[in-house]
Amino acid sequence: PNPDPNPNPNPNLQAEILEQIKRGDISYGVVPFGNSHAGMESNTLDELAGTAMKVYAEIEIPTKYLLLSSSKSSTNTNDWHKAIKTVYGSQLLLKECRTWLQVNLPQANHVTTHSTESAYTRAKKEGPTTAAVGTQLAADVCGLSVLSEGIENRVSTSRFFVISQVCEPPSGEDKTFVMFSLRDAQGALFVALKALKEEGINLTNIESRPSGSKAWDYNFFVRMDGHEQDKNIRAALEHLKKVCSYVRVLGSYPANKHDSK
Repeated sequence: PNPDPNPNPNPNLQAEILEQIKRGDISYGVVPFGNSHAGMESNTLDELAGTAMKVYAEIEIPTKYLLLSSSKSSTNTNDWHKAIKTVYGSQLLLKECRTWLQVNLPQANHVTTHSTESAYTRAKKEGPTTAAVGTQLAADVCGLSVLSEGIENRVSTSRFFVISQVCEPPSGEDKTFVMFSLRDAQGALFVALKALKEEGINLTNIESRPSGSKAWDYNFFVRMDGHEQDKNIRAALEHLKKVCSYVRVLGSYPANKHDSK
């Protein structure tokens, strides 16, 4: 997909939410973490890396995507199929709906926006030849019409983080989200992960993102079973601090009851 040539003046919704929490305007905010098929939301990881905010909780919901537009065309007619020339959406949503879009709107150009909010704004502003990938809630809030439902590639689950300035105490069934950077040494990642293995810690996710500090330098994000106050987690974190250049706990929170990973 092409990048959005005319981004929203405030396209990064994750950054705005974190900033409002930091200022004290709101106590909690919800940001996307990822999708079970499309992968992680890189924008959220990048923003969490640069803030002192904490992951307070996580939410999982079944994913159902719709094609939204300012057009008033009925979903029972096919007129709009030929009219749509551009489809806006975040990288994650466009990826999750790629098959449907290619089959049903082969003529449409797919444009990646920095946030779903920006995609809705563009579709509403530019009129009936544009559309956005979104949800029913987005349609209701933004005043957009639903052109088609169930456009996702396959049934999936999306995970969201609830962000705050504080963490929950141990519940007995928790997750901990940690970011670390490696030293420039042979086998550095192996050494870091070995520190977790030796403490019997189960990792449920691992992702990497460019650190932005220098070329080809990366931050690693790991999600693991347990709370940062647990004895084995504390021991592993102390070991990580000895073998990594940087370690930070992004939050410990109750595990989602439906979490199978």
